[in-house]
Amino acid sequence: MLYRSHYAMQWRSGNQAVRAVLRQLAGSCREKPAATKLLSQRVLTVTARAGSKEMHPSAPGAVWCVGKNYLDHIKELPTVGLSLGQQVPEEPVIFLKSGSSLLAASDHGSPSPIPLPLPIHWSSDIHHEVELAVQLGHNLQPARLAVALDLTARDVQSKLKQKGYPWTLAKSFPAACPIGPWHICDSQLDLGNLVLSLDVNGVVRQHSSTEHMIFTVPVLLEYIKSRFPVQPGDVVLTGTPAGNLSHAWHFRRL
Repeated sequence: MLYRSHYAMQWRSGNQAVRAVLRQLAGSCREKPAATKLLSQRVLTVTARAGSKEMHPSAPGAVWCVGKNYLDHIKELPTVGLSLGQQVPEEPVIFLKSGSSLLAASDHGSPSPIPLPLPIHWSSDIHHEVELAVQLGHNLQPARLAVALDLTARDVQSKLKQKGYPWTLAKSFPAACPIGPWHICDSQLDLGNLVLSLDVNGVVRQHSSTEHMIFTVPVLLEYIKSRFPVQPGDVVLTGTPAGNLSHAWHFRRL
């Protein structure tokens, strides 16, 4: 398979190296022959510094997340005892992460992995979910894109769901949304033909394409903007494919 552009981001937690990749398929961009590669225009804005709590003023007010947006992910839910249902949703399933839970790439472009703090003092079952992240511009249209992780304290989420409680704690802890460098999103870029993959210590855990989304990016954005108080700079995580439930990070409680 041929790729036009290849962008990777690395994090490290303990002895586990995590690498998420966003690729653009060759021919997926409807461009003129002389046009520049859209994703090669690397534009970075630091929203958090690794290892600190200092936030950049441009940090998003909200991270709007989409659940159950890949059919293969829906099918794997019962395999780990999650009672989230296997029905294909008739409309997007939306939940929130705090903008302050975002852990962004540094502005110096270092290839070194970013330290990834995890809440191992109160969760021993943290799941990775690789996703396409889209940041909204001043006109509330896609302005930039990146590869991101939606980290989930699955054991905490399951307990809260069993009690009928909200599960914000399982989704919005510090650094619960690691995100790679931002790249300019041009109208010619086909957001429905991007490849997402994630590997841990060199072993591929997730690999899929945005073409398998149940709800496309334009549909998701229209739905969210018509129902929620979205603001410029907000980030939308567009859902995760299969592979994150059977390969959790398991940690011994301290």
